[in-house]
Amino acid sequence: MRCVYCLEDKSAEAFAGREHVMPQAFGRFTPTNLVLRCVCDACNGAFGRGIDEKLARDSAEAIDRVLQGVKPASEYKGLGARSTSHVEFVDGNLAGGRGYAIANPDGGTVPGVTPFAQVWFAKSSDGPWDVFLLEDVPTMKALVERGYDPRHKLYIRTFEIEDPFLTLESKGYNFTESEQEAIEPLCGRVPIEHVTTVAEPEFRAVTKIALNYLAYTTGPSVALEPAFDQARTFARYGPTNGRVRVYPRVNPWFVGRRGHYVSLTRAEDMIVAQLSIHMRIQYLVVLAEGDPSVTLHSAAHLFDLDTREVKEIEPLPLTPGFALRPVKR
Repeated sequence: MRCVYCLEDKSAEAFAGREHVMPQAFGRFTPTNLVLRCVCDACNGAFGRGIDEKLARDSAEAIDRVLQGVKPASEYKGLGARSTSHVEFVDGNLAGGRGYAIANPDGGTVPGVTPFAQVWFAKSSDGPWDVFLLEDVPTMKALVERGYDPRHKLYIRTFEIEDPFLTLESKGYNFTESEQEAIEPLCGRVPIEHVTTVAEPEFRAVTKIALNYLAYTTGPSVALEPAFDQARTFARYGPTNGRVRVYPRVNPWFVGRRGHYVSLTRAEDMIVAQLSIHMRIQYLVVLAEGDPSVTLHSAAHLFDLDTREVKEIEPLPLTPGFALRPVKR
């Protein structure tokens, strides 16, 4: 059997696992979760340890898993300090600081949050504060170059740093005289903004979902066609040549619905997948172009979180007025 990602011929024993069109982290559905047997265990495992984990634990969709009730807030698992997504505190002692989502020990319907290790500097106890993550903390010399006067009192706040004095002394700070004051820990509801960068890992993850859907709806033999090699390589290995666009506005059809949507259709001389996980961010994935001679019937499925069913539906029109190619000027 030939894997639709690495393209290697392997024995049946190398295909013991199942690849889900929609990662199971985003829900289990009936009568079928749309599963594939044409993805080898090596590729399946690489996805699970890489882009699937990123999408499920460190993305806007990861937070939506909790907000939509797919994952209990008390069981949320992010990537901790490795997160590329982050929260920005907008009120209280941490206003202006950054943190990341964690499991909520009190349960509830939203994840908990905790600060990144960070250091704040100010010329006055009232601020304004210059905020630095631990790895970006400037040396004392660099701080002076930013306008701080070494002859005047320096105000410092630290968060999640085991030994702040040792950390800062290694950067050239000399504490001949100091006063310390404890800051109240986070508790209760904390106003935040969640900030996510949608970039290569997310683009690879949705390209994989699109290719999985192609293999499911048209068969592995079609997915193995050379027309899909560029998308296949991008999904499996990255880091270049992906053709993914993010539509920046809400699709009216998504409003009020809970679930995920994926479709496959032709647009001009391209084969395009349109998909959304949790009906917020909408992705358009170009799987092939140049009038590929591939037999293709348009298809679409709704993964309905209210009924936990996968439903075959009519494909939605591709987002009107959205160019899939850069406009030539």
